[in-house]
Amino acid sequence: MSELINISANGRVTKDLEVKKSAAGNAYLCFYLAVNKGYGENEHPVFLQCWVYGEDVSRMVKAKVAKGSSLHIIGDLDITKVKKDDGTEVTFPKVRVLSWSYVSTVKPKADEARQDTASNEPGASLDDFEAIDCNADDPPF
Repeated sequence: MSELINISANGRVTKDLEVKKSAAGNAYLCFYLAVNKGYGENEHPVFLQCWVYGEDVSRMVKAKVAKGSSLHIIGDLDITKVKKDDGTEVTFPKVRVLSWSYVSTVKPKADEARQDTASNEPGASLDDFEAIDCNADDPPF
């Protein structure tokens, strides 16, 4: 019997959600969550590929989760290797989301002055991020 590797993370959705159907006709979502790690100069995003199934698919759609939404997720972590077309291997974290909720984005008063110049986006640009395709015939879990 395999054990679950639980993960709990707060981050921002990187693109608007798109409901997809598995080969068996079941609805699912696959999206990336940008989670900031580190502080100051060492802050950088970690991108989690998140998979959602069952009732949570319609719940996320009804809640209007979209690009920039700040979420807290709890899920089962898996580290996946994929061979790209050029033959190189990419390793990335994949999470089967077991539960989720919105996270308040209200800043404390001490940060109000910084708020004017700070962006609501994650600590680094998505320019260097290479998404792994979520268009699988059958979801991986």
